Amino acid sequence: MKESTLTKLAVIWIFSATFALFIIAEVSTAQPITDSIENHFGKEVVVRGEIVKITPKESFTFIKLQTDTETIPIILFENYQTNGTKLKIQGKVDIYREEFEIIANRIWCEDC
Repeated sequence: MKESTLTKLAVIWIFSATFALFIIAEVSTAQPITDSIENHFGKEVVVRGEIVKITPKESFTFIKLQTDTETIPIILFENYQTNGTKLKIQGKVDIYREEFEIIANRIWCEDC
């Protein structure tokens, strides 16, 4: 096989694989929750709400988020500052000291 043909095939393969990975990353398995966080232990979820309190620490940020149904503690393992008051958060539901919380892996400001 000619070198130019192999190069073309490699470029096509790279673009196809990159596009497929992009689609997979954007189609999240996280489900929006509208009921109690306790019903989603161990699952990847998406919540929307208004910031009640932000407590920055050295290695993480603690956020209290008021949703339509409850106040949810959010842990984000990076420093986070926002000008807005409404957030959309994706993360995994976990328990710490007998309290349900979300370990955030993605966060969006909805009113910035």
